[in-house]
Amino acid sequence: MAFLIVFLAILGAIVLGAKRAKIAAMPSIELLKNKDGSIDAAVVFGAFQKSEVKDGKKIWEITAKVGKFHTTTGVAELQDTDVSLLKEADTITIHAAQALITLTGNDLKKIEARGDVVIHSQEKNTTIYTDSLLYDRATDRLTTPDPVRVVSPDIELQGSGLEGNTALKQFSLARDVKTIFQATGSKKK
Repeated sequence: MAFLIVFLAILGAIVLGAKRAKIAAMPSIELLKNKDGSIDAAVVFGAFQKSEVKDGKKIWEITAKVGKFHTTTGVAELQDTDVSLLKEADTITIHAAQALITLTGNDLKKIEARGDVVIHSQEKNTTIYTDSLLYDRATDRLTTPDPVRVVSPDIELQGSGLEGNTALKQFSLARDVKTIFQATGSKKK
């Protein structure tokens, strides 16, 4: 009986969450038994969009083609994922083949991105390419131990072990750093 009550409560939360998250089609549910014997309901869905709005302004938005959301952990496993972090003066976009998104209710906690990760700052016209990325919203930090390539109109940096903030004003590369200056044109006499 307790299992049925838990299942119905989870189903109700899923239907309500599907309406709030703008899920294109009604999701299916997978019931998974954890190692400790507890039950986890995973919601499998198609086209997915979720965002947070604060004081009338969108703070972040996540879109994905397919995914699975684990109701007990608040983790969404997403494929072909785009995340927009909307800052006051800039929009940072993160694209990844795969992403684990940790949510607490409607609050974004962290993003673990893998596979062809691209981070772009519209204002700075800077793009970072890497294989994996961790974004921690509490600290507003981007980190990866992997090789990275940072490209802007004037300079290209290559190295490994990136750590920095989402404003892309300050970041560091831990090792194997290489700098390439881009020619911006020649001066006429």
